Amino acid sequence: MKNVLLTSIAALGVSVSAYGDYQFEGNIGYNQGDVEDLDFDGYSLSASVYFDVVDDSKGPLREAAFLDKASNVSLSFATSEFDDFGDSDDISAISTRIVIQADWIIEGAYTDLDADELFSIGAGAYLSDTSDVIVSYSRLADGDFDSLGVTFHSLTHLGAGSAISSDIGFSYIDSDENGYSAIGSVTYYPLSQLGFGANVVRTSLNDIDTTALSIFAEYFFNQNISGEISYTTSDEDIDNDSFGSFTTDTIAIEVTGRF
Repeated sequence: MKNVLLTSIAALGVSVSAYGDYQFEGNIGYNQGDVEDLDFDGYSLSASVYFDVVDDSKGPLREAAFLDKASNVSLSFATSEFDDFGDSDDISAISTRIVIQADWIIEGAYTDLDADELFSIGAGAYLSDTSDVIVSYSRLADGDFDSLGVTFHSLTHLGAGSAISSDIGFSYIDSDENGYSAIGSVTYYPLSQLGFGANVVRTSLNDIDTTALSIFAEYFFNQNISGEISYTTSDEDIDNDSFGSFTTDTIAIEVTGRF
């Protein structure tokens, strides 16, 4: 399970008609699912403070901070627990994204895992007002996991308030064995307050091949409150006769507030 968590983190290194500015964003989420016959559930909390007021009138509301080239610092916490076991898995993190002179980007994050700590740093730039590229490096404190990756994000305005965004990322992983993680996603915005899309993550590390597919939809009820629902299915193929393969299915909901 540790390998699955680590490769997921690495992949991540490869969020109305009336508008309203904001400087704080917080959300709460709940998820439930199953791994074969084992059920689990969990929740997440996060909060972001932006250094300056974010202008959300430049395109889809979900993309407001990206389009406004906003700098921020964020705190997050997530926990999950299997119904048949008493122990929970907790993850907490602090991260920041700083945009210098509206073009250059510096990112950093510290993640506290149950059994280890993960440090990440990244640097990149806006290639245009609607695209950026980030190169990032992550390392576990115990030294048995290193990841070097690159991610590209872009948004294209289609006219009449609609747009489409995409993400492409790839990470090289050095652990007990060498591996990789790749991610691709696309989101369509027919309206500035509505978005739906899909993403796929493929990882291969330490004799474990994982493919995860997610579909999601988000709607802003007004300029301050939005809701999102997502479904993820993940297939893990373990090169070991004792385990074989197994599937994880997860449904999640999240509510976000901006002020």
